[in-house]
Amino acid sequence: MILHILAALGLIQGLVLATALFRARNRNPVGFAALLIALVAAMAIVVEDWFVQTGAWREFPHVLRATTWMPYLIGPGVWLFARSLARPFELGWSTLHFLPAAMALAYFLPFYARSGAEKIAFVNATHTIPLDTSLLGLTKAIALLGYLTATLWVLWRLPRSTLARSAFWSVLGFLVFVLLVAAGFATEHLVDRLPISSDLLAATGLAIFLYSLSLVVLINWRAFAINPAGDDPTKPPRDGGGLLDVETTERLFAQISRAVASARLHEEPQLTVSRLAERTGFQPHYLSYVINAQTGLNVKAWLNTLRVEDAKQRLVADQDESILSIALACGFNSKAAFNRSFKAVTGQSPTGFRASHFVK
Repeated sequence: MILHILAALGLIQGLVLATALFRARNRNPVGFAALLIALVAAMAIVVEDWFVQTGAWREFPHVLRATTWMPYLIGPGVWLFARSLARPFELGWSTLHFLPAAMALAYFLPFYARSGAEKIAFVNATHTIPLDTSLLGLTKAIALLGYLTATLWVLWRLPRSTLARSAFWSVLGFLVFVLLVAAGFATEHLVDRLPISSDLLAATGLAIFLYSLSLVVLINWRAFAINPAGDDPTKPPRDGGGLLDVETTERLFAQISRAVASARLHEEPQLTVSRLAERTGFQPHYLSYVINAQTGLNVKAWLNTLRVEDAKQRLVADQDESILSIALACGFNSKAAFNRSFKAVTGQSPTGFRASHFVK
């Protein structure tokens, strides 16, 4: 009865966390999606182990080995989440990291297709752990250790913040736990069964780790906020310890600048932060952060400086073109807005600037 209660409470907690991550996914789409995949996989593993430990699998035999392939989702999910903290990216080819999970799923499909009676008979006839299960367990442990090590490296290089530190220690603790479970798994195969099976330990550890990591992420949700506390989205985001390192920030700013210049995006008068983010392939909060970190300006002010630079060239190149037509061509909504931005950047009015270049 106690095991049933604990498992049910754990499952409810997992559902709450998964729902919260899903609802907040727009704050860090790739990172939250990857973490959600890992969390759901851990929940499924807990459910299967719950059925196995309580003997309920005899009534529901189709849960047997149903999650054997899912641990391959955990490592890539956690690593991709950490990578999304270091720099924004589209999932794209990164989905190949889930290929081992797909291959393991394909391998066990014949078993999943068996009837419930056949599955029960298979278990009753199995007195030792099958070789394929042993080999699969070894590869899962190696893959998980590799991804956890890579995740620690990514988190270690992040700017110091509550989120980065908490995530780092969570992953490090789980890495040590995985080594202990691997030792227990080897003992089961080479010596004798332990009082507590390595499968139960693994399922419990996975749940605790991913639940705690998800909780850390949700507590620090402001680190991902596109528009925290209802602030003006054109203002620079609050710095919570630095989202990106200096090298990454410089590289991303160069990418944004090239994208804007090549498509002349700043000439669009109704260009908003979200629209600019969509056009350049960046998440809005990263876009705002990078521009502010490199220029000290919010996105709107930075776009206006680009428009003013274009206007300066046009004012000198064609003395007969009206100031209003130049303002509209460069992306300003009105002559008044153009005058204000131009004077803020150059210290002169457009008329005065033009006159200073055509002194007779």
